[in-house]
Amino acid sequence: MALLTSIEISRIRDLARAGDYRAAGEALNAIESVDGATTEVLQLGAEIVAMAGNHRGALEILKKLVGRSPKSARTFRLAGRSFEAINDFVNARRAYLEASDLDPSDDFSLAHAANMFEATNEFATALTLAKRLESRAPSAQQRFDLRLMQASCLYHLGNDDESFAMIEPLLAQSPEDPRLLTLQGRVLMRFGQTDRAREIFQTALQHAPESEKATLRNLIDFVDGNVGDGLDTKVTESLFDRYAAKFDSHLVGRLKYSAPELISRVAREHFKSRSFDLLDLGCGTGLVAETLADLGGGRVGVDLSEKMLREAQKKALYFRLHQVDIRQALNDTQAESFDFITAADVFNYVGKIDDISRNAWRVLRDDGMFCFTLELDESNPNSTATATPSMRILHGETAVRALLTEVGFHDVEIESFVMRYEAGEPVNSAMCSGVKRRALQ
Repeated sequence: MALLTSIEISRIRDLARAGDYRAAGEALNAIESVDGATTEVLQLGAEIVAMAGNHRGALEILKKLVGRSPKSARTFRLAGRSFEAINDFVNARRAYLEASDLDPSDDFSLAHAANMFEATNEFATALTLAKRLESRAPSAQQRFDLRLMQASCLYHLGNDDESFAMIEPLLAQSPEDPRLLTLQGRVLMRFGQTDRAREIFQTALQHAPESEKATLRNLIDFVDGNVGDGLDTKVTESLFDRYAAKFDSHLVGRLKYSAPELISRVAREHFKSRSFDLLDLGCGTGLVAETLADLGGGRVGVDLSEKMLREAQKKALYFRLHQVDIRQALNDTQAESFDFITAADVFNYVGKIDDISRNAWRVLRDDGMFCFTLELDESNPNSTATATPSMRILHGETAVRALLTEVGFHDVEIESFVMRYEAGEPVNSAMCSGVKRRALQ
């Protein structure tokens, strides 16, 4: 029986790296015809499939491998890479942690697990892992990256002074690192040092990759008080594409997201549990539509994220789904087309909502309702839109009430509630609604 030698493995990998996946597959099949589908052959096969960009196919191979043979750290490490590539960060970190448990010397997997915890906003766990790894990191660059992760986690946990203290020596090592500069600017925004923050964001913009420049332009606008229409649409699309696969389990299961149930309650009370036509702005994976699934009526969902819409499509809750900005969706909708328009956890990424509110009134039928959530700017209730360093948009309660009344909505209600939890702390929000009063006959 032939053996899969290190020379053969290197040759097959070189073919795959050169993009000749057919030749790599044929070489591996030739070995498999002699040796059979051994663990090593299947692992290499999964690696080649992943290199070709078919990460779901790689995961199918690895799933079979886990089911038929003793657990292997390499199998779980490969699975972690593929889960990470498809933005399934929850399963990625599980796979990386399993690999690390099977091979305690596997710092690669533990470091990637820390990255996945940070990506899913579990900053305390990411911070603990980064501290553990720093002392045994083999290179200066790895130690730098782990300390940067710690500074970022401390910032997100609200420990601004500690975060800033870590940033200073890192900047001495790498004064043009855009990740580090962006973090420093955000901390300075919290400190109220807006002029310095703007200068740092502008420096970061010069060195950032193209994919990060829209975010930095947003931050420069925000630090100047120019909230405008909120986050750049490409920034929002990318943000939610990353979380689509495990959005429901993370948001509802871990962050205790409550907005869909409250919106359902408001809708049922207004429509007396009869059917109605719904326009779901920023529908995501369809969490609001799920709470209304037992009621009749047409449902249309719009969202910027293609991957969110794919998840929503699987639930078969909507009559139509459209990948489009919510402002454009309203502009393109005929007057008096819907009974209920909702936007759950959407306006936290949107700036001023004047045009949205006016268009919602136009698109609603008589006795229709506009119902949405937002995060309150408790320090300035007259604010039309204020951006935070973490790039969420706050709105003032007094300003929102005045806007809805001016547009023509009646029975305006603004109810405070806890929409979700972040880092264990409640996010104080508001459920807002207004009715387009039935025209007098």
